[in-house]
Amino acid sequence: FREQSQSKAQKPLSTERQPRGMTITEAWDAYVAKLAREEDDKTARDRSNDYRASVMELAEYLGNPSINDITPDQLRQYRDFLFSLPSRPPKTVKELPILQRPEKAIELDLNTVSGATVRNRMIHCSALFSAAMDIPGSGLEANPMEFVRLPSRQSKKSKGERPDFEPDELAVVFGGEWFTEEDHPLRDKHGAAGIWLPLVLYYTGARREEIAGMNARDVRQIQGQWIFDIRPDGKDRTVKNEQSIRAVPIHPDLLPMEHQSLALLWY
Repeated sequence: FREQSQSKAQKPLSTERQPRGMTITEAWDAYVAKLAREEDDKTARDRSNDYRASVMELAEYLGNPSINDITPDQLRQYRDFLFSLPSRPPKTVKELPILQRPEKAIELDLNTVSGATVRNRMIHCSALFSAAMDIPGSGLEANPMEFVRLPSRQSKKSKGERPDFEPDELAVVFGGEWFTEEDHPLRDKHGAAGIWLPLVLYYTGARREEIAGMNARDVRQIQGQWIFDIRPDGKDRTVKNEQSIRAVPIHPDLLPMEHQSLALLWY
C-alpha cells in the first residue's frame, strides 16, 4: 500500500494545455465527411468545392486554432481584413501567405474583393461552425459567427471608415458601472447628462447636437405620447435641414418609473 501511494505521488503531472475540440481543418474534414453521408454526390461535391477556399483562408489567417477558441472579435477582424485582399489575383500573388497579399495588392494596384465576396466567405465559414455543432467530438456549442455583422453585398470598405458597433460591444458599453451607478453629480460635472445623452442617442438615432442642445421644455406629451421636440431654438441648437425638424417618440425604456417626465433629467 505504501509503495502504491509513493508511486502515485511520484507520477508527474501534465502541465501541457490540452487542445479543445477540433482545429478548423479537422472540423472541415469532418464536415466534408458529413456532407458525403447526408447529401447527394453532386451537392456534397459542389458545396465542398465552393466552401473550401473560404475555410482554408480562415484557418491560415487565424493559425488553424481549435474552433472552440475562435471569438467573434477574431472573426470581425478577419471580415475587415478580407476587404484588403486582391480580387482575382495572379498566381504569384495567390500563392503568397494570406497576410502578405494585401501589401502586394497595393503594390500592383490590384482591385480588392467586393462586399458580396466578403459576405459569401463569411457565410461559408459560418456554415462550417453550424455543422460542427452537430459533429461528435467537436465540442462546439455555439456558432461564433452569430455575433458578427455581415457586410452588405454592395458595401465596399473604405480607408478610415468607422465600423458599426456589434451587439456584444454595445452590451459592454451600456452594462458598465458608468450606467448603473446613481451618484451622477459627484462623478461628472454635467451630472445625469453624461448618462442619459448616450442612452437617448442609442434609442433615437438622433444627432448628438440635436439632443445635447435640448431644454426641459423640449420633452413633452402629444396625445399621451412623450416625445422629444427637435427643432432649432435660434441660440445653441441647430438642425441639419428642414426635414430634421421632427417629434421623436420616447422609448418606454427611457421613461423612469419614478418620474412622470424625462424633463426632470435635464435639470
